[in-house]
Amino acid sequence: MDHQTNNKENPFFVPGRWMRVSEAAEYLRVSENFINKARQTKIPDIPFVRIGRRILYDRHALDAFLEARAGR
Repeated sequence: MDHQTNNKENPFFVPGRWMRVSEAAEYLRVSENFINKARQTKIPDIPFVRIGRRILYDRHALDAFLEARAGR
């Protein structure tokens, strides 16, 4: 079984803990453009880490972000 299957092929796909922008956008079901603008403007303040030039999103932090937003 291919572990790199995306959500379009497998709705039960669970990415690894650390995701790049494209994977985080797919996980949150938003566009990469939305993720990039949110990172620059902090609205909404989606948690991320920068390692050198690479931007990474922690799946656990994204889950917590979604839980906090769902309670509104």
